[in-house]
Amino acid sequence: MIRHLSNQILIAARSLALVGSLAAAYGPAALDLVADAGCGDWASHYGQPGVNNTVNASIVYKGDLYIAGNFTVAGGTTISRIARWDGFTWQPLGTGVNGTVEAMCEFNGDLIVGGTFTQAGGVSANRIARWNGLGWSALAGGFDGTVNSLAVHGDQLVVGGSFQNAGTTAAARVARWTGAAWEAVGVGFNASVKVVASYHGELFAAGTFSSSGDLIRKGIARWDGSAWQSVGTGIVGTPETAVLYHDMLVLGGTLSNAGGASVTNLAAWDGQNWMPVGQGLNGSVQSLLVNLEAGEEILLAGGSFSGGAVAPTLLLNRVARFDGTAWQPMGGAAMNDTVQTLAMHNGQLIAAGNFASAGIEFTNRIANFVECQPASTCSADLDGDGQVGAADMAILLGAWGLCD
Repeated sequence: MIRHLSNQILIAARSLALVGSLAAAYGPAALDLVADAGCGDWASHYGQPGVNNTVNASIVYKGDLYIAGNFTVAGGTTISRIARWDGFTWQPLGTGVNGTVEAMCEFNGDLIVGGTFTQAGGVSANRIARWNGLGWSALAGGFDGTVNSLAVHGDQLVVGGSFQNAGTTAAARVARWTGAAWEAVGVGFNASVKVVASYHGELFAAGTFSSSGDLIRKGIARWDGSAWQSVGTGIVGTPETAVLYHDMLVLGGTLSNAGGASVTNLAAWDGQNWMPVGQGLNGSVQSLLVNLEAGEEILLAGGSFSGGAVAPTLLLNRVARFDGTAWQPMGGAAMNDTVQTLAMHNGQLIAAGNFASAGIEFTNRIANFVECQPASTCSADLDGDGQVGAADMAILLGAWGLCD
C-alpha cells in the first residue's frame, strides 16, 4: 500500500512538472486543457483570448511575429494597436500608437509602421513611424493623410495613401524616403493609392485613381523614372494587396476587370499582359502571401470570400491556396468574418483580421493553421502535430488511470 501510494505521488509530481513545463513553454493557455484543433485545421495557439479589435497587418521582424491594427487589448493586456509575440504572450511596443495601423514593412533594419495615427511612443509621428527594437521615432514630418501601403523599392522606402503632402513637400498620394527627407514621385495621382510594390526593378502603384496629372491611368501605373505609365489598359475595382508569384505581379482586392478582361477579385500581370488567377474568388481578397511547399511556390489568399467564383459551393473559409491550377481550401472550419492579413511564423500560417472564430474554435481575430505532419518521433507529441502543446496534455489527462 505504501509503495503504491508512493508511486501515485511520484506520477502526480511528474504530471505537475509536465504541466509546469507546458505552462512555461506555451503560456497560460496551456493550462486551459481544452481540446486543440486537429491537424489540417485552424487553432488558437497565439495568445488566447486574442485581440479586441481588427488586425490589419502582420509581419515577422527579427524572428518575432508582429500584428497591428485597431485593437487596444491583446492577450488580455492593454496594448495600443501594435503587439509582438514573444513565444508565450503578446508584448507592447512601448506605449504603441494612438490610431489605426494599416501597413508594416522592414526597411534598413527598422520596422516601419503606417496608418492614421499621429503619435508613436508618445512622440509626434504623423501617420508613419519607425521602431528600432527599443523605441519609436518619426520620419521627418510624416503625412497629412492616411498611409495605406509601404514597400521597399531598391534602397528606397515608398509610401502610398490618401495624403497630399509629405512633411512640407507636395506629394499626391505617393512618396519616397531619401533617408533624410520625403520626395514626391512624379505628379502622383488624383485619388487614393492602396498598394505600392516593386516588380522587375520598377515601382508600381495601384488604387482608386483614374489619372496621374493629365494622363489617364486606370487603377494602376508603373513609374519609369520620369512619369507614371499605363499597365496595359489598367484595372477596374479597388486593389488591396499585391505579391510576386511565379514571376508575375498578382493583385487582390475587389476587382472586376484587368486589361479589358473579366476577372473575379484577382489579376496577374506578367510584364506584358493581364490574366485571371484560376477562376478567382467570390469575395474581396485582402491579403496575398507566397509560401514554398516542397520547393514549389504556393499562393495563399485571405479575405471575405467563402468560395470560388465558378464553384461557390466549395468552402474556401476566407483563406485559400492556389496550386497553379485551382483554388483549394485550407482546413474545413470557416472563419466567421474577414481575414485581413496573412503571415508565416515558425513554419505556421497565421491569419488575422475581423473574425472571432474559426469553426468551433474561438480564436478572437488571430488563428494558426496546424499542418498534418508525418508520424512524430517525439514520444510526447501525442496528437502528431509536430509539437508538444496543450492538446498533448489534454490527451494525457483524458487517458489518466490504470492501464488495461
